Amino acid sequence: MKSLYPGELNEISELFDKGFYDEALQKIKGIERRYKKDSEEYVSSQILKIVFKNHQGEYKEALIIAEKLQEESQMEDFPSLELDLTIAVITTLVYLGKIDEGGNRIQEGEIILEKSKNKEDYYIK
Repeated sequence: MKSLYPGELNEISELFDKGFYDEALQKIKGIERRYKKDSEEYVSSQILKIVFKNHQGEYKEALIIAEKLQEESQMEDFPSLELDLTIAVITTLVYLGKIDEGGNRIQEGEIILEKSKNKEDYYIK
């Protein structure tokens, strides 16, 4: 199956899928050090980290990462990343039993999809 993640992020995803959690998280830390907080690479790595935390049952930590990422990153040029983050937030909220709040966030995703119709990035073609 083809990965949704480009380059190094694909490698990190594969490590996690194979159970090499610590190594995957170490590689994410490397990306965190090398890239600016509003870069595609940084934002993508943080979304992947949120997914990992959810898979490990660390939902509160996943939500903290997601909320911090939403505050710090400018994603209007990358609607697919903004949508990925919104989906990760919704998923985390559902895991935390915050169904209503997660449902409210679906509207955010719809707005992002509408905005993305006139933009191109490497996920939305």
